[in-house]
Amino acid sequence: MPGTYRPFNKKRRFGYCTGLMSESFIYNMYYTYFLAFLTDIADLSGSIAGVIIFISILWDAVTDPVIGYYTDRPGVDKRKVMIRAAVPMGLAFIACWLNIGRIVPFVGERPWMQVAYYVIVALSLWLFYTYYTIPYYSVVPELTEDYDERTSIRSLSSLLNVFAVAIGNALPALAGMAVFTTVKEYNASTDAALRAEADASLFATQEHGYLIIAAVIAVLAVIFAVICRVSLSGVRLAKAEMKDDGAKSARGRASGVFGAYLQIIRFRPVIFFTVFVFFFLACSSMVQSNMVYAVTRCIGVDETTGMTTFVIVLVAVMAAVVPLADLTARKTDRRTASLIFMSIALAGLIAVKLIGLEHSYMVYVQPVVFGIATGTFWTLFYSMAYDIVELDEYVYGSRREGIITAFPQLVQKAGSGTGILLAGQLLTAYGYDSGKYEQTLSAATVNGIENISTVFPAILLAVSIVGLILYPMTRARFELLKTELEKKRRGEPSDGAGLEKLVTKKQLEAAKNGDR
Repeated sequence: MPGTYRPFNKKRRFGYCTGLMSESFIYNMYYTYFLAFLTDIADLSGSIAGVIIFISILWDAVTDPVIGYYTDRPGVDKRKVMIRAAVPMGLAFIACWLNIGRIVPFVGERPWMQVAYYVIVALSLWLFYTYYTIPYYSVVPELTEDYDERTSIRSLSSLLNVFAVAIGNALPALAGMAVFTTVKEYNASTDAALRAEADASLFATQEHGYLIIAAVIAVLAVIFAVICRVSLSGVRLAKAEMKDDGAKSARGRASGVFGAYLQIIRFRPVIFFTVFVFFFLACSSMVQSNMVYAVTRCIGVDETTGMTTFVIVLVAVMAAVVPLADLTARKTDRRTASLIFMSIALAGLIAVKLIGLEHSYMVYVQPVVFGIATGTFWTLFYSMAYDIVELDEYVYGSRREGIITAFPQLVQKAGSGTGILLAGQLLTAYGYDSGKYEQTLSAATVNGIENISTVFPAILLAVSIVGLILYPMTRARFELLKTELEKKRRGEPSDGAGLEKLVTKKQLEAAKNGDR
């Protein structure tokens, strides 16, 4: 009954795009503040906190293809999967910000139980997060087959994401606002009683502030998920109307997915694209998770003022870089545009280290450098991944958009988890003592925190740039690939001349012979 379907008009498109806010709020608060929460509030060492976060993000990466397979099955309504995950995702997010060791003394007396709690709630969060995000992103091909409309949907989502990044990073900085006015007196005082009272007040305010703001973000996430779901009501989703004939066994389906991944990762562009993505996300997540420490311990600005300023500058730079990176990519290609802006960011990281983070103006400079890199990456990252779809079709004869777009997400999360893991290990190695606001950091510790925001990210970014340099999918080669692909679609022979940088001899033979 086609007449009963509602058109996916501009109003519904906007409603759908607001659903991105749900996952972005949670993603940004977790990546920026959870390491600081675990060390300064939950009193875990940086190394243990880093391992907890690494496990949770790695779990998120592993569940992507599994949940992606499930939501791609005929008869599965992605809208229902998405909305069912919203409330559990919000509740699990709130649970992450409970100081369980203080709330339940029995747990606090047994550190292993405290660690187990945060592992379990973090795993739960990212499981429900994946249940929400995979159907959210993968529903677009079912909504429209129009190329320009798909582009329009992603562009509007990216614009809304700028606001989500701002809220997810700035709002938690208000957690300790009420007592920051006492910090200077407390730091300068020699009165032990005053110092103890101020520290206890700051600790309690930070602890309760994180929890309250986590609850606010969780509620907002659920609200935007509901708006997104309502916007899709009555819109036709063809796959949801199909019936799963059950012709393939679960084992056969699983082997098909992993077999496809094995084929894809052998493509030369994918190898170097993986290096680019993994090492950039390791760099980015290291800077992001160390942001609170760098602002308060190195630059020397209170968390509320410093983080709010940092985020405002970061978001402004990202908003400015997005159209610049897009314009540069149109005039050259995505590889060249990425190289230009990533090289500028690398030079910026080196300059920040040479100048030193101890200057107050670095609260403006550091986010400019970070914003150039992140704005460029998120503008061009997915488009570079989409180029592999045509290469896959040329070699193996079918378009596997879902698997190909899921693969970089897996790499992305592996890189992000590694960056946070390294940050946590380095904090401990440099002597940062968890759970103590009153601690006087040694020069070596402060310098180490600075290195986590400059030297180590610069090394990771340099490796990422090497991946870009070796990445062979230029505009010229992509146009040649499309020409050869059109020949195959028309049933004409293709010798693959000029594609040697993109495919191996074996893959070229498969393309000629039509092998799967």
